[in-house]
Amino acid sequence: MSAEPETQDRRSPIDLVDLVRRYWHYIALVAVTAWLIYQVRSILGPFIIGILAGYILDPALDRLERKGWSRSRAVAFVFMLGFLLLAVAVLVLVPLLITQIQSLADTVGDTAEKIEAWVHTMPGVEETVEAAQDSPEDEAAPEERGEPDAPPAEEAAPGEEAAAAAGTEEG
Repeated sequence: MSAEPETQDRRSPIDLVDLVRRYWHYIALVAVTAWLIYQVRSILGPFIIGILAGYILDPALDRLERKGWSRSRAVAFVFMLGFLLLAVAVLVLVPLLITQIQSLADTVGDTAEKIEAWVHTMPGVEETVEAAQDSPEDEAAPEERGEPDAPPAEEAAPGEEAAAAAGTEEG
């Protein structure tokens, strides 16, 4: 039987402290990068869109260059083609969008009328609505009229008590 050496490495398979000591600069780099991205998050959108546009349009530019076009001429052509497609899309989609919004507004109005008619078919709703319409506004609570609550007549506000006490001392 062979005896195991007593100096056997007893570290756990993943020693977190050792990993941090070895790779602290990578951890710091990731932390600083995350902080910077967080700081510029509001202006990051246009940059990401530009990067994606360049990534998507680069093969078309390369193909035009292989056909003998200069890079600047190919870029100008691709941008003009893109703006033309965008203009056509706007001219086609805006009237369609307006029509859809008008249709939605009509549908919502009809649906609201149907819901109102359905609610009035419920038992007791007509009487409640009539009672609410017939009640005079003078009997409404002050908070319903938009007025602040007045203190009860028998209780005076704290400032009034002090003024009343000062008035009795003077007289």
